[in-house]
Amino acid sequence: MDERIEMDVKKADCFDDFRKVVLISMTGGRYDVDGGLLFRASRYYEALVNSGMRDAHDEELTLGALSDESLNEIREFLSTLQSYKNNLVLQRTMMKSLESIKEGLIGASYLQICCMSDLYQKLMFNYLKESTYADILKWSSECMLTEVFKKVREFVLENFRNLELRSDLLTLAPDDVCYLLESDFFNAESEFDIFNFVIRWITADKSRKQHAEKLLTQVRYSLMTNSEKKRSSEILNEHGLNICKDEIVVDKFRSVGTIYALGSSTHGRMVFYQGVQSISVYNFMKFSENENKSPRLATLKFKTSESVKPPMPELGFKTCMVDNCLYLAGGSRYSYFTTNNFFVYNPATSTLTKRCSMYVPRGEFYFGELAGQLYAVSGRWFGKRTDTVEKYIPEEDRWLTVAPLPVATYSSGGCTCNGSIYISGGLNKFGSSNQVWRYSPDENQWTEMAQMLTNRSKHIMTSMDRKVIVIGGIRDSELPSWHFVNSGEIYDFEANQWTYLLTLKKPVFDSAFFTMNNSLYILGREPFSRNGSIDNFIQKINLSKYLEMNNTSGNGDSNINNDDKKFNDNNNVDGCQIFSYEADRSLIYHFVGIVITSK
Repeated sequence: MDERIEMDVKKADCFDDFRKVVLISMTGGRYDVDGGLLFRASRYYEALVNSGMRDAHDEELTLGALSDESLNEIREFLSTLQSYKNNLVLQRTMMKSLESIKEGLIGASYLQICCMSDLYQKLMFNYLKESTYADILKWSSECMLTEVFKKVREFVLENFRNLELRSDLLTLAPDDVCYLLESDFFNAESEFDIFNFVIRWITADKSRKQHAEKLLTQVRYSLMTNSEKKRSSEILNEHGLNICKDEIVVDKFRSVGTIYALGSSTHGRMVFYQGVQSISVYNFMKFSENENKSPRLATLKFKTSESVKPPMPELGFKTCMVDNCLYLAGGSRYSYFTTNNFFVYNPATSTLTKRCSMYVPRGEFYFGELAGQLYAVSGRWFGKRTDTVEKYIPEEDRWLTVAPLPVATYSSGGCTCNGSIYISGGLNKFGSSNQVWRYSPDENQWTEMAQMLTNRSKHIMTSMDRKVIVIGGIRDSELPSWHFVNSGEIYDFEANQWTYLLTLKKPVFDSAFFTMNNSLYILGREPFSRNGSIDNFIQKINLSKYLEMNNTSGNGDSNINNDDKKFNDNNNVDGCQIFSYEADRSLIYHFVGIVITSK
């Protein structure tokens, strides 16, 4: 397929399009080229001709900085071009060796032949792989070919998981390592792996210790697990490195880790399949970023993970990730037998360990973490609601009963914020609720807060920037009378009231979700498509954007019926974005979140 390169035709007084120009190399090699094509393609030669200098119209052009190989590539490239009225059209695709491409890029850069540079860069990138990247990076840096070494640096960021244990990664220049560490998009299993790479790079050469502080302060230690933070401090001490950690850098986002989605398929009342699907955070974020620029051009793909085994046969269990371990509680076996089982799953070792069972079997309850302890709040078992609340102490492997929720509910939303647990909505004996409760662990007491604007259950409740947010859900519990709640509300702690925040593009109920980089990602499915298929989608909500809009617009009328709110149907401008994803098998998801596994 021809490459078409559009350029404005340059004009020069008294220039003969048909004459030949001889290019002379550093060793005296002579290469005839079409003068008209050279003028049109080369900004260097165009500037020379238009300068009016004495040798501007000479039939020979001495290029003492270029080799015979470079000029030969230029001659071959120009011979593939035909002169059109306003365009230069590449007639055939070139197949070149890596060395020929290098020489061509040097020549194209010197003579400022942009169309040739673009093509040869594409040809070079076909050679970019794990065995060649280090050589290409070093060469492009020495030749000051900015676009090439930018591309190679991005290659390292994208393929770090495969490259991190290769010895050639330790040959990177200090500026290259600094560039990697400053990037938010870094395809690593964990921040601890990045830290280990920096340590290995520094200790590979004694002269590099002068760069230690600059590089190690770029590590984002907040993304490490508690055990990794402890180990990183020990390693710094072992090497005599006293690093003052920059809190601004430490707390920044980076695309490390893997997103795991754990789900089940059922047949009748039995769970017949459980699976774990995954995608790297890097690929997920890159897709999301590209979708912002060019929506609907691709579909995000989750892969079934072979290394991570499904943890348990229950359905509807609740999950909570603490220090990179996934805790699983309750749920139902055979879709009707409620259990009090409790497990901890280590994704790094793919091991499932049974822990002390809860006192009360429960399903459809809130399960969350506060100050390193896990809380199971309310829910139902054997068709009955329970108001019981219990907390789990991991270090002691035991549950303790705490103050019960004042109203027994199930399918409630919950989150932690400012050192307290918040429970909202759910289904009580009267139906969907708009009640909100706060639990103070110090006082072991529940306090009723301002009611939400809308009754809701099976909704999402989360916190961000010391603010509590509820999103989606339904108003009624049984089909066909479901009424989707497509609104979101935010709680004002000072005013003790709820305010409308956003309107969803698609319904959200009983959905798995996770937060990352100030955005909420919700996995959804549309089982009622015309062809009977199930369409999977992710609804991304840019919470920081909505919070900013809420702050600038004031509280507004907090009594507005949220479902009557209109929203902008653009897929990104209003902060709510929809994109499709594919998976090997459609599942009901119990957990989706980021898992860190260090090498």
